[in-house]
Amino acid sequence: YRVHAVDGAGNRTASAPVSADVPPPPPRPEPTPAEPQAPDAPTNTQRPELSPPVPSLSPDRTRPTLTLTARRLGRDRRLPVRVADDRQGVRVAIRLDGRPAGRSIRTRLPSRVLRGRHRVEVVATDRAGNARTLRLVLRNGRLSST
Repeated sequence: YRVHAVDGAGNRTASAPVSADVPPPPPRPEPTPAEPQAPDAPTNTQRPELSPPVPSLSPDRTRPTLTLTARRLGRDRRLPVRVADDRQGVRVAIRLDGRPAGRSIRTRLPSRVLRGRHRVEVVATDRAGNARTLRLVLRNGRLSST
């Protein structure tokens, strides 16, 4: 047989053929005769319990979403951006004027962003490596998309 594996990014690998000596299963016990039932007794027609659903092994090809929730920075100087992904585990990187400014959407930007013009870039990357970038211009505390 071969062993097949899929990593978090959806890459598939297969092992070289593997053989294993597996002992045969033990013999089944003889069924016991059922007790006689009355002709009008209800019979058990329910299906046996089903096992819980298996999580999907399909690769994640959906990029995270970045949504601008306001057009102005608040007094806390945090970006009004919402990050979402259909699966969990999103990393965020914020760049201000081309330099790293933080690794969380809760990062407080320096007070200098309230004056002048600045370029802001927010990159959200999920565990599978799918990424989405939101580029913004910040003018005197007001945000606009580029």
